[in-house]
Amino acid sequence: MPTTTIAPSLAAVEAAHAALPTGVVAPRPMALVNTPSVLDPTMRVGADHLLSLEVLWTPYAVPGGWAGSAEPQRWLDLLAAQVGPGFAGGVRRWRVVTPEDYERDLGMPRGWAPSFSGGPLAALVGRDRELTRYATPVRGLFLTGAGTFPGAGVWGASGRNAAAVVLADAQRA
Repeated sequence: MPTTTIAPSLAAVEAAHAALPTGVVAPRPMALVNTPSVLDPTMRVGADHLLSLEVLWTPYAVPGGWAGSAEPQRWLDLLAAQVGPGFAGGVRRWRVVTPEDYERDLGMPRGWAPSFSGGPLAALVGRDRELTRYATPVRGLFLTGAGTFPGAGVWGASGRNAAAVVLADAQRA
């Protein structure tokens, strides 16, 4: 399934990134949009498709907090303006996952996907071995993904590394 990138100018992307520490979200933020249920019907909610809208460079905290923020609705409105008339009316339910949610629910410090437990130096030193060596203390359970060394991205290095560990483990068994 394709992911569509909605991006302002390069200067606006740079300004959005620079504004992170102030809690300001760009007037026209960069976003990734996809509908994974098109290719995977198991992700549908009844007969409805699933839409994913990820706004990049969102600050960890916004003035007044995420719980009362109008930002998520603004993002949906910005997307609707790009897609066309009637789009917003087709969105039946939605929820927002904020950087605070990523931190609380997924253990991503400050909600940043390529963050490692203890930071990049800890990853290089080898602390939290399941994040840097892919094997967990549970026999046969391995980890890979954005939070495992060498980090997030679409390049697949942590997945390839984890696969090598799984194969080596299978050969030892």
